[in-house]
Amino acid sequence: MPERSRSPTPPHHPIHGVSLPEAHIEKIAEIVFPGREAINIRQLESGKSFNNRIYYLDFPGELQNNLGCVLKVNGRFFGADKIQNEVSCLNILGQYCPDIPSPSVVAWSEDGTTVAIPGHPPVRLDEDVAPSSPGWILMTRVPGSPVSDLQLNDDDMTSICEQLADMVAQWRLRIPPQTYCGNLTFHSGPSESADIRLDIDPENSHGSHTLAVRGLVDGAIRLSEPIASEVQLHRIRLEAKLCELNTDETYSPNRRLAPEICEFIEKTLPRLFHGAPSSSSSSFVFTSYDLAPRNVLVVRTDRNAPPKISGIIDFEFAGFFPEKEEFMEAYVAGRSDWGEPGYSSFLKRLQQLGVDTPPIPGEGSGSVQSWTRERLLSTMIDNIAPWWLPGPYEGEELAIKLAECLRGVETAMRLLKERVPDEMS
Repeated sequence: MPERSRSPTPPHHPIHGVSLPEAHIEKIAEIVFPGREAINIRQLESGKSFNNRIYYLDFPGELQNNLGCVLKVNGRFFGADKIQNEVSCLNILGQYCPDIPSPSVVAWSEDGTTVAIPGHPPVRLDEDVAPSSPGWILMTRVPGSPVSDLQLNDDDMTSICEQLADMVAQWRLRIPPQTYCGNLTFHSGPSESADIRLDIDPENSHGSHTLAVRGLVDGAIRLSEPIASEVQLHRIRLEAKLCELNTDETYSPNRRLAPEICEFIEKTLPRLFHGAPSSSSSSFVFTSYDLAPRNVLVVRTDRNAPPKISGIIDFEFAGFFPEKEEFMEAYVAGRSDWGEPGYSSFLKRLQQLGVDTPPIPGEGSGSVQSWTRERLLSTMIDNIAPWWLPGPYEGEELAIKLAECLRGVETAMRLLKERVPDEMS
């Protein structure tokens, strides 16, 4: 029986009301691991995961070093595109960067009822076992504890950040860059027309060995045509946020921004990227998109030595993006998650390995002008229709947050417009 979380999931979280019955999980295990009679199921406690309901599956009697599996269930608002993307990204990592400790895909379901196992035909669960279930991924469990759960000194954090930089540089240098930008989907057409072809599981009937770069999972932006330039990427994101601003009543107090945003998209945005080609071959690189301490697992094997990274998890929004996007979340808002001097050591190590990074405070490194443009665009997009509102806020508190976001958009637009002459010179 799955253990219950100690506190209820807040109603605004994507996993509120999301769960899989014990019979459903046991049936999945029976299909994927035939012959195993016993299984222990443990649900990750509330507050430890936001976008997915997480279950740990353990098999009594197995070898002590068998860590079992993780069942990652889609939260509300997410569909088959997120499942396809993470399965694809983990497969790419496994092929090109086998030394990076990350989960391996064991099985998945895009609709919650049809089980895909690499190299095997699909198996459909009985509807009485899995009625209207969300999609999920079953993956191997990597050892270690999240950095965010530990109390670490500066020396330990610096060592971890340098190790992390080595791994980021690996996927930057080993995974071939792509012509198109976005997240990944299973390619269903002729193999020669796929964007990416993997050498794993060639008999997989789900086509996960041939992939296309299409759409943006974070934002539920589904596209039939590829994104071929940075300006196109930003335009698509801005237009999606503008649509939310105009249709979601949560953001109605800020709708007066809509005409100015429209004008910005048409007149200012193209000029910010003046001189850049509309399509640049092999210009988009593999990007984790969430290098937060909660997604980096470590173990300490020697009390006199720093912890070692034992796993990097959560590639659900990973994909192929402009070089700077790997760092935008940390650069804009999350740098303090890693603290100093850890994060600066991360950037320094990446620069030594030939990876472009944001400027390091006090050292004047990095291309300040282009990084400032990306930071302002990211800030603007994030604040037009913030995904985290209303969340726990209502009444006056919500009004205050919306006013802060409005000011953030106005400031970012003003500063970007001021940059146009510099970009044109």
